[in-house]
Amino acid sequence: MHRMDIDTNPANYEPNSINDNWPRETPPAPKRGGFESYQERVDGNKIRERSPSFGEYYSHPRLFWLSQTPIEQQHIIGRVQL
Repeated sequence: MHRMDIDTNPANYEPNSINDNWPRETPPAPKRGGFESYQERVDGNKIRERSPSFGEYYSHPRLFWLSQTPIEQQHIIGRVQL
């Protein structure tokens, strides 16, 4: 789960004007390809943005808290206190 390699390229985004525009996105392919959006008809523009629920700060932490056992809740309380 942890990233073990260290990038040696001066740029880690694309497009860029450094290092011959490398790294590049992996193009979509059936096997070992990059991400491709699902092809569907939409009215308007299809964009990637956060949903309005990300602006609601209480329900997600509450769901997380309620999913913990009492022992886990006590562990969290003990770690948050200074």
